Amino acid sequence: MALSGHAQMVRSQRRAVDFGSGRTGARTATISRLARSHTCCRLLEFEPPAPVQTSPRGGARKRLEAGARAQWIYAGGVRFSQWLDEFDAASEMQVPCGACTACCTSSQFVHIDPDETETLARVPAELRFPAPGLPNGHVVLGYDEHGHCPMLVDDACSIYEHRPRTCRTYDCRVFAATGVEPDASQPAIAARVREWRFDVDDQAAREDWDAVRAAVPVDGPPIERALRALSSRRRTGST
Repeated sequence: MALSGHAQMVRSQRRAVDFGSGRTGARTATISRLARSHTCCRLLEFEPPAPVQTSPRGGARKRLEAGARAQWIYAGGVRFSQWLDEFDAASEMQVPCGACTACCTSSQFVHIDPDETETLARVPAELRFPAPGLPNGHVVLGYDEHGHCPMLVDDACSIYEHRPRTCRTYDCRVFAATGVEPDASQPAIAARVREWRFDVDDQAAREDWDAVRAAVPVDGPPIERALRALSSRRRTGST
């Protein structure tokens, strides 16, 4: 069963920590440990392909405004209760990222499943490393010395139409929805999360809002805590 992008990143980040890294500037050492059998890392020698001609991140590259106007806007007009009803951590999310590339520049390991043949065909072999603890065929895509995904070219995903499932299902709005702070090593994601605003405009929405935040567990990686809270609320039913 395929895991959501959030869960895959939790797995990858957790393994990165287990291997003693996962921080910007340490990719060569970390990936070498992840690869196990690789004695050197050629990630920095790779020159990514030219970007595909597409509108990255699901639409026009415009930043969502922060401030008075944006505080009544959430995900392009989707209110909190509606978003909560439709949220599915395992499905591709329509996130209005605009020009934001925070999740692409935050030292994240991206898991790629064996069945993602279109993605694998576009990620050079030298950038793919065996995913520790998973069966053969599962790989991770690392990041460069700046913490950037090597497939990010000119601030846009060069394989956007064929990006990994992990990227398709990742949604940083889970942090804003639950009040969970992203990892301290990912300030760009934290800054983006602070820009999101919700419209909690009736009693039912307020109850949903309070219930989700009350369900956040104390322990665990930030993404995992946020997802557990949302999953708990979905199990109890949201109206």
